[in-house]
Amino acid sequence: MGLQFVRFKDFSCLVPAAVVAAGAFLPSAALAQSQIQTFDLAAQPAAAGVRAFARQANIEIVLASSAASGRRTNAVQGQFKVRRALDRLVAGTGLSVRSFDGKVAVLVASDDAEVAQIEDVVVTGSRIPRPELVNPMPVSVTRMDEALALGRISVADALARDPVMGVGQNLGSASTGWDAGISAVDLRNLGVNRSLTLIDGKRRVSSSARSSAVDVGMIPVGMVDRVEVITGGAAAVYGADAVTGAVNIITKRDIEGVNLSATTGISGEGDAGEHLISASTGGRFADGRGRFVIGGSWSQTDPLLYVDRFGMQNFLSYRANLANTGINDGEIGEQPFLLARPHLA
Repeated sequence: MGLQFVRFKDFSCLVPAAVVAAGAFLPSAALAQSQIQTFDLAAQPAAAGVRAFARQANIEIVLASSAASGRRTNAVQGQFKVRRALDRLVAGTGLSVRSFDGKVAVLVASDDAEVAQIEDVVVTGSRIPRPELVNPMPVSVTRMDEALALGRISVADALARDPVMGVGQNLGSASTGWDAGISAVDLRNLGVNRSLTLIDGKRRVSSSARSSAVDVGMIPVGMVDRVEVITGGAAAVYGADAVTGAVNIITKRDIEGVNLSATTGISGEGDAGEHLISASTGGRFADGRGRFVIGGSWSQTDPLLYVDRFGMQNFLSYRANLANTGINDGEIGEQPFLLARPHLA
């Protein structure tokens, strides 16, 4: 039985005459793919090889005449399943099987046959997602493990990398005042009372004696997973005090075993040392229905005084003028205080 050559638009459809004459007797697609058939095909031009294969496999093959031109199919000899034999027929020929349902196979020219060589690639634009800039509620995320790798040993130090933080957000360097020693969040440098600090989305009792500021230095570093900073008017959903934004500290949900870490460092001048020891542990109980997380951290920052870095020669102070006996002593021009240097007699 010969093959009928039928043209359809830009494609050539190679159909066995037996299929056209008695299509009702074709086995099901699944049965046709699972049956092992005997093939005896020699290497030959693609057009002839595809026709011969279609006749021996009793299937239809669709192939564009332009794709078959100038190509040769491989020899297929032996017993194979139809799909495996078809793959062997076109392997390395520049043709590939686009689809095969057990009755009809579609062959196309392989994309690998014509690979364009590009010397330079110039990117003139990008579509990198920036949700912190385009979302209705801009959010910037600081991961604590990345901050620790950069030497930021506290939540306050990690937040200091965010440009939205005010210059004076860390009050730990203050030596006087009501809030000496605490590290409070100050978004956009508009004051700690206008910034809201949350832990896992919940409010925390203030650490300040005269404001609603929360000391983020009291949160164990080993239990912090990431810190989300929400700015803009959308932060008002957290409350009226989130005027400049809200800082949400997300803790680790699942800790297995015991995690210990220690960090220490000094400034470039060899002073102002910082030390941190953090520990956290957790586990599950009641057959996994419950879990617990416990953690703590200890940190110390060595004080850095003005005289330690610059010495006393630049330190000025006021001293009482003992020569001034009062405003009624008859002397004019006497000053009650003198500007003096402590190292001078």
